[in-house]
Amino acid sequence: MSKLNSTKTSLKKLVKKCMNSTFYCTLATHEKGNPWVAPVAFAYDNNFNIYFVSSQSSRHMKDISRNNKVAVAIYTTVQKATSPKIGVQLEGKVRQVKGLEILKAYKVYFGRLVAWEGATVAYFRSRGAEWKFYKVNTSKLFYFNQKFGEERQAVK
Repeated sequence: MSKLNSTKTSLKKLVKKCMNSTFYCTLATHEKGNPWVAPVAFAYDNNFNIYFVSSQSSRHMKDISRNNKVAVAIYTTVQKATSPKIGVQLEGKVRQVKGLEILKAYKVYFGRLVAWEGATVAYFRSRGAEWKFYKVNTSKLFYFNQKFGEERQAVK
């Protein structure tokens, strides 16, 4: 394995460790130059795409309906103020999960998080469901660890 591939593999393991350290991410949206951030519970797949559930009436989903480009920050809040900071940053485009892909989203999301009463695949497939699955198709992914210096490391 080349040094570059070995480094990417190591970074991916560190990204997974960081992502597994918390159940929430910060989703950044914007609308007409006005930024907004929202904490959302998340899960991720093997390609580091992010899955979350949200109401279409939320401010971040209204922003996304007009501009689906987002940024996401993932980090644990139990880091000590004096310890090196560790986190993941990514960019991507959000789309609603529909059709047969709902089953995959359901398995990924509730395989990591506790399902709430009534959160069935049938619920998410129903047209009238207030809460929908969304997927951030990750286009850029970075790992940040101050142990390695101040520069974030490109993973994807």
